[in-house]
Amino acid sequence: MGFPDSKNIIAVSRSALARARYSPTRLAFFSIGLITALDLLLLLISYLLSLRIADTGGLGGIGTAAALESAELVLHLGAMAFSIFWQMGYIRAVLRWARGEDAVPSDLWEGLRNFGPVLRTWLVQFVVVFVIGMVAMQLSAIVFAVSPLSASFTSMAQQMMTDPTYVPDDAAIMEFALSYLPFMLLAVALLGIPVAYRLRMMDFALMDSPCKGAFYALRTSLFLMRGNCVKLFKLDLRFWWFYALQGLTTVVFYLDMILETFRVPIGIDGELLYYLCSILGMALQMLLLTFGRNRVYTAYAAVYEALKPREIQPPETFEA
Repeated sequence: MGFPDSKNIIAVSRSALARARYSPTRLAFFSIGLITALDLLLLLISYLLSLRIADTGGLGGIGTAAALESAELVLHLGAMAFSIFWQMGYIRAVLRWARGEDAVPSDLWEGLRNFGPVLRTWLVQFVVVFVIGMVAMQLSAIVFAVSPLSASFTSMAQQMMTDPTYVPDDAAIMEFALSYLPFMLLAVALLGIPVAYRLRMMDFALMDSPCKGAFYALRTSLFLMRGNCVKLFKLDLRFWWFYALQGLTTVVFYLDMILETFRVPIGIDGELLYYLCSILGMALQMLLLTFGRNRVYTAYAAVYEALKPREIQPPETFEA
């Protein structure tokens, strides 16, 4: 079956959510609520650890401070890993909705129940992103080096080579960053966006058949999205409101860093602003994902169900 019409797929998504016996909104609340609670707990732990680190002064406290900072890093990495597996459980739930089946909170644990396949899928995606990032960095650096915008960086580099004690000031570093960033973003967009769209069905394929492994999910996504990337992009445009609100939430999360970067004067303590932005960002994210994500992700799951072959199967591959 070909790629369905965007209007029809949105209608199918709404109909599927309306038929669900267990409230999709409540399930979405459970999904993001647990992650939000975990983030708030980590925020509290980070605050307490920062107080403890501040008390470990002198040479004798260096080891203690390093241990506390390492513990904080491990906690954040653990929470990040858990959120990946938890998200895959939500993918399983929206697949059930798209098929006209009922999803319940226990489905949210499917990502953790299929720990191995999900981990290998995440590693495959990480490798793809890493390779694209490295290639984009190299290409953008080459183009930037031969462009007129690299004059300030060339001058700074020559100064560093002639004077080993020279340290660029913040203004010089900011000028370099702002002049190089467009080249990097353009390279990432040209290389990364086409690949990202070819992999958009990977998570759905994995949670549809977890036992078949990560490479099956990869090949299935490539198979399904062949010739359909532009059509999926047009469907994305219908959800502009969701991505715009996600962008607004991200701005709120990092508002303290943005204000500091552009040296905008603020009337409150920087650390207090950090915690306020973090809590407000979590609240906005929870509202958005509770009331908006179901319609978006169920539509993508419906696309997967429509594109998935019923007779002709994707090329065979080995189990990850």
